[in-house]
Amino acid sequence: MTERWDHEVIFEFIPKGSKVLDLGCGTGSLLKTLVQGKEVVGYGVDKDWKNVRDTVSRGLSSLNMDIDEDLEDIPEDSFDYVILERTLQEVRRPGEALKQSLRIGRYAIVSYPNISYWRIAQSLVAQGRMPVNVATPYSWHEGKTVHMISIHDFLDWTADNNVEIIDGYCLVEGSTEKYNTMHGTTASEALFVLSERE
Repeated sequence: MTERWDHEVIFEFIPKGSKVLDLGCGTGSLLKTLVQGKEVVGYGVDKDWKNVRDTVSRGLSSLNMDIDEDLEDIPEDSFDYVILERTLQEVRRPGEALKQSLRIGRYAIVSYPNISYWRIAQSLVAQGRMPVNVATPYSWHEGKTVHMISIHDFLDWTADNNVEIIDGYCLVEGSTEKYNTMHGTTASEALFVLSERE
């Protein structure tokens, strides 16, 4: 049904008919799945014009916008869910992107590779080089990653910014698991559903 583990979690979490904004939507594969399977009112945002064109060619709505610069132009509470699926590590100001996502959406769904995954640490120690794997698929000089994110650092940010964790999931050796405190080093990827604390 979906291309990625986090797409499956997002698909199950989002209620039918929700209004959804997919930030860094790429070519629109997740958005298409949500529109077709959950009948969401969906919009994509990407700063790569080719991705916007490809998303529109799928029959979807997409805007050419820079997440670091343009989110403040979107009115408050415009969406039920704002999705940052493997996007947060590619923006220059991830904290601001999260704050804006929670301003314009009731919930934010965020997934990212976990830099503190034990296999990454082991590879760094054993080889002295940044690993190239499923979670970090590009050489250090080729990828779009600006910020490396660990689960613990992310959770610290939510606590410091009065953000509530509604739900959490991790990819652990190819299987999706509900988040627990052991996943800081055992999960290769993480997904959290966030809201502003009342």
